[in-house]
Amino acid sequence: KWEFIGHGFGQRNMQKVPDEREDIAKTTEAIRDYTGKRPRGWLGPGLTETWNTPDILAEEGYEYVCDWVLDDQPVILKTRGGGSIVNVPYTQECNDVAMMLIQHHKASEYYDRAMDQFEQIYADAEGSARVMAPAGQRGRARPCGGPRPAGGRIGRRRAW
Repeated sequence: KWEFIGHGFGQRNMQKVPDEREDIAKTTEAIRDYTGKRPRGWLGPGLTETWNTPDILAEEGYEYVCDWVLDDQPVILKTRGGGSIVNVPYTQECNDVAMMLIQHHKASEYYDRAMDQFEQIYADAEGSARVMAPAGQRGRARPCGGPRPAGGRIGRRRAW
């Protein structure tokens, strides 16, 4: 099942947005108008937040945020007023922007890292669930020669 999540209205660093709550509200409204559903999750532009972002998101009805690159399992973050919001794992290790545009690796490096991460998470998940969240911007990886469709090592796993 796919869902749209908030990602900032103007794609600006959240620390530079004049009114963070208004930006989140405008993002929510735009997604609701387009899809007919309000978003449940948030991934800040460039993974940016202010000290208030998790609080504002929880107050505005968001259920989860993906900005905290800290684990491969969901974590509950406490927010002001006794509330909470769930952090859903996100990665920089398997992120095409970081790997290709910043670190200048070939697309095949993305495939290699994704396969290595999958093997590790698969092994770690024996006793409890893990989340693998490879990030790829549409149209970036494939035109520059990789990664090839999954199959291979992932395709052989029967747990799916």
